[in-house]
Amino acid sequence: MSRRRPTPEELEKLSRIVNRRQREALLRAIERGEEIPDFAWHPVPDLPEDAQRKLDELLEPLVRDLVGLALAGVDVEGFMSEIARRADAEEDEPCERVDPGPPTSEGRVTFDPDFRPATYWPREPDVAVRLSRIKGSVRRKSAEEALHEQGSEALAEHPQLFTESLDEETRRRWGALHPWDTEGEFLPDLDEGEVEIARIELASVTADVISFRARPHGAGMRYRVVDEYDLDTVLLERNSLEPLTAGELIELIDGTGIIDEVLALNFEDAPDEAAGFVTVSSAFYPRLSDYYEEWVATWISQRREG
Repeated sequence: MSRRRPTPEELEKLSRIVNRRQREALLRAIERGEEIPDFAWHPVPDLPEDAQRKLDELLEPLVRDLVGLALAGVDVEGFMSEIARRADAEEDEPCERVDPGPPTSEGRVTFDPDFRPATYWPREPDVAVRLSRIKGSVRRKSAEEALHEQGSEALAEHPQLFTESLDEETRRRWGALHPWDTEGEFLPDLDEGEVEIARIELASVTADVISFRARPHGAGMRYRVVDEYDLDTVLLERNSLEPLTAGELIELIDGTGIIDEVLALNFEDAPDEAAGFVTVSSAFYPRLSDYYEEWVATWISQRREG
């Protein structure tokens, strides 16, 4: 296979590239006939070997994430351009912060509302992310226990536990002993490329679940909130260029009004049991569950005093 030679225009651009590694990478891409995005032609300063090596180590995770976004169908070049445009436009604007709740004291959970996952689509998902694709809450917990006790052998021994979604007959048998065993099983299936970033579990008679989901969309990602009752209705939708911060996710969750409403309804009937009625969890925000556990406890304490 013949190698393509640089065009006069490419030779002119190459003459402005002083970084040896950038120049070599561009030449290889030209020889292979690959399409080179505009941002790849921006000159990178030439660095000493040890500094270049450290820079490569820092950039490697970012490159993996960008590749993961590209594989998920995200317009990476548009994504980067839009981030740069918004950074320029908002450089002098104050950053809005989300109130993380009651002040932290000894014995309380330290919560960072500015925490942001690097990506919702890691190339090598951890166990929590893989389990988050299982719709049923009871099956998800059982799958986690099986993995802890049996390791990878559990996948072959209990395949039904690790199935993302059950067919109607299997779901009926699964819930034959108690309706709670089908908690989350009636949620809509995940769309292509979609992941669950958080869920609310309610200790109601029917053990209801509300799922918060993200999927690639254009130069960024779109979020939707769904429940188990009307599979054609999306409770809430919004977009972002990058994964939400923990504070932004809390805004999304609180914006549904579900937790306040459920606590208010159940506090009047069973104030001593209200604390265990709502559970919030996430595979991408590990402190979210602790945050809402304290938030609910504070809500109940204030209601008792009020």
